[in-house]
Amino acid sequence: LGAIAGAVFWFSSIWWILRVTWAGMIAVCLYCALFTAAFAWAAAFVLRLPRMRGRFWSFGPLLAWPALWVGFEFLRANLFSGFSWNLLGTALCRNLVVAQHAEWGGVFLLSFIAALPSVGLALTVVRFSKGRQALRVPHLELWAPILLVAICFHAGRARFERFRSRSANLTIAAVQPNVPQFQKWDDSFAPLIYDRLTTGTGMALAKDKPDLLIWPETAVPDYLLFSRAGFDLVAGFAARGIPMLVGSLHYTVEEEKPHYYNSSFLFLPG
Repeated sequence: LGAIAGAVFWFSSIWWILRVTWAGMIAVCLYCALFTAAFAWAAAFVLRLPRMRGRFWSFGPLLAWPALWVGFEFLRANLFSGFSWNLLGTALCRNLVVAQHAEWGGVFLLSFIAALPSVGLALTVVRFSKGRQALRVPHLELWAPILLVAICFHAGRARFERFRSRSANLTIAAVQPNVPQFQKWDDSFAPLIYDRLTTGTGMALAKDKPDLLIWPETAVPDYLLFSRAGFDLVAGFAARGIPMLVGSLHYTVEEEKPHYYNSSFLFLPG
């Protein structure tokens, strides 16, 4: 069941990889589904342990299941170079209050916080499936996560308000060239891509002078630090007094062997 759930999730969420390769998409989806299957097996194993009896049996899974989920996410994000897409904690990226806790444990701590209420709800369903006696016991496995999440909200809001009281307003402009995948690395389309970046940046600067200008991941169609056209274009905008954060491929050569990186570069005026 874990493998099926994982396959359904991954095939519906990273279908865009098929634009690069069908075989690659299928392989990545099935590979990622293995981690969901492993989590499901481990969660069932915890539930069947002999000590999972008595009035407070649910506190074991309440702590173990989110920890297992985060553990398998960590393995997926790092094993064999890692595939860190769609970590559960990224669902909280727009909840700036709870996201403050990333300071203490990164996105994996946010995954743990996000998993807790779901685990509490699942354990409550398991309790009710055991019979009517579930109606007569306090469902601490449901209330404990709610209390903990409430504490996270309160602590995060307090820290967020302290941070906001000391910060100034910043204007950030993001330029999205929106280049189709089949054009991305075709040299014949490089002038078109640079033209889109130039036009979009010009529109952003005409509206207001931002404090930071961002070009997204692999925005330029070549290696920025080794491309005269790309470097001159960025340097020209930076010379107008606007810091730029630019996404680009990059490579280094060590012992006559190239190493390729998906990088970003910050250009400051001057």
